[in-house]
Amino acid sequence: TTTFNGADRSVNASTVMYGALRRITYPTGGSATIDYQANQYIDPETNSVAYGPGVRVSQVTISDNISGSPSIIRSYAYLTTSNTSSGKLRYKPVFAFHRGNTLIVSENNLAPEESLMYERVIVSQRGKGSTVYEYDLPQMYPAVAPATYVKISRFGTSPCPALGEMKPDNFGYPYPPNTNYDLEQGLIRFITDRDGNGNAVSQKEFVYEYLPATGTNSSMAYGVRYEKVDNIFLSGKYTIRVNTAKVLKDEIVRTFDRTSTALAIATTTSYTYHASHSMLERTTTSNSNGEILTLKYKYVKDFSGASLSASQPEVLALAQLNSTAWYMHGLPVETISSITRSGVETVTSAGLTLYGSVANPARILPVQRLNFLGGTTFSPASLSGSGVSQQLVRTSYRPYYFVDEYDAFGNVLTWHELKGVKSGALMVHNACVPVASFAYAGASNIVFSNFESPTGRDLTVPAGVATSDEAYTGRKSLPWSSTLSQTVVKQGS
Repeated sequence: TTTFNGADRSVNASTVMYGALRRITYPTGGSATIDYQANQYIDPETNSVAYGPGVRVSQVTISDNISGSPSIIRSYAYLTTSNTSSGKLRYKPVFAFHRGNTLIVSENNLAPEESLMYERVIVSQRGKGSTVYEYDLPQMYPAVAPATYVKISRFGTSPCPALGEMKPDNFGYPYPPNTNYDLEQGLIRFITDRDGNGNAVSQKEFVYEYLPATGTNSSMAYGVRYEKVDNIFLSGKYTIRVNTAKVLKDEIVRTFDRTSTALAIATTTSYTYHASHSMLERTTTSNSNGEILTLKYKYVKDFSGASLSASQPEVLALAQLNSTAWYMHGLPVETISSITRSGVETVTSAGLTLYGSVANPARILPVQRLNFLGGTTFSPASLSGSGVSQQLVRTSYRPYYFVDEYDAFGNVLTWHELKGVKSGALMVHNACVPVASFAYAGASNIVFSNFESPTGRDLTVPAGVATSDEAYTGRKSLPWSSTLSQTVVKQGS
């Protein structure tokens, strides 16, 4: 251990929260007060709790403006089951390293980031028990991860420079990235609700898997991080797992008996992903009574055999969406819900979305929705035939929703149901917010203006009439003698 003279860089736990948001006061008079404390972690070299970078929330107090009303106080504890800090550093801080027999000192931390994460957090509220959150934190410092292994090399000069005290190390300078674990560090594993006595009442467990599975469609790329100090190279080769992600596999919900956590009612929801395109294919929920609820998904990609020469508009739309010109094969097409009792599966509901061409500008958007006719038999939608005569067969469906008009941003403006009842909507603020909706009329049948935000169906100001942006009556104030107009399409025309 080498000690240098200079400023004390240790964390001042009493001042580290200076500048952090302290209080929020709401227009109704209530407020939220936030208390902080310095971050803490377990120092693996001394096996003791140390202060880390930044702050964490220790308590939030929510108060209303009613005299005598108690405040809501939520407290946060960052502790393991052994009641010590659950904080872990992502990288150890380094302020110096050896180049041969020379010690190179830095004023700044050489680690790629100064952050820590918590493996377990307890949120408690007075009179309402607590909730415990547990997270996955694989390959945090000081775990031995080959992806962060540092090597040393030298120029072939004479005399050959000595390595001195420098040695290969994990989590060492120049810090090759530990990319393979970024996608899973911080994933939630358990959420446990406890009563005021600390007894578990219910729990959610989350199980994950790699998608695609390691060793199948996933592959490895390699990178090198290096720094050159005089005639010595410090380098680290690291791997990058590409074409993969860690996704939710199972979600298990348990409700515990009051007498023992060994007695519980459990419901398991499993997530299955398509073997080729990796999108969610089905969710399966298994109840304690033996029932199995299944929800299946089909996407544009599942109809990749659609022909670009098909005359049926919905088939042509599927083919275009699958083409490289559009490349929108992740759009949903069909969902099927079923229940299995005593080994017999029964479809309870299903939905099908048909796509079509929309002009101004040219796009492919949903134009019709269908639902399950009902009955004891069900056939999912499928493609039949080829070329010009290819059809999308949907004998188990009936249409119930039709889109008549979109705006330039893809918002539905006019639609009707099977019986012909028309409805409409108008959008404002760059077509992001609906300002009005109508029954028995479409957007083109409506004249509407709030004199503030344009909808496309506004009253038109006559040419040559001056407007005022300063008047008390709004941004579009007009002289009393002005006439406003708009042309509409008569309903039924």
